[in-house]
Amino acid sequence: MTRSPRLKTAALILAFMAAAFAPVFAQTKDKAPDPTPFLGDWNGAIDIGGMQLQIAAHFKLDDKKALVGTMDSLDQGAMDLPLDAIKIEGRIITFLIAGIPGDPTFKGTLDESGKKLAGTFSQNGNDGAFQLAKAEK
Repeated sequence: MTRSPRLKTAALILAFMAAAFAPVFAQTKDKAPDPTPFLGDWNGAIDIGGMQLQIAAHFKLDDKKALVGTMDSLDQGAMDLPLDAIKIEGRIITFLIAGIPGDPTFKGTLDESGKKLAGTFSQNGNDGAFQLAKAEK
């Protein structure tokens, strides 16, 4: 059996296109964000409505290597509050405290040193600021 020249040409063109576009397809594949800079214990405060509340956040990887966390509101005596909807985009992390009325939501940016996290806190339409510093090991 012989192949026609057209079939050979078509096969060559398809092979060339596959090789040429492989890097483009590889770049569009979603890459999981790196949670490593956020892992560990963080201590700081929320400033909202003229009040400052001391808080602590704790981030770790679960069995599936997904980022999970809890938060403590030290001044209110509320400990191990589970975090939900944790999302990382580069140096920005967003999360909310699960099961608390008003959906307390945090959006913070990790500084260049990787030791400070600061941003906005909102709950029930009230906005404030938060600052966290990574606890020393």
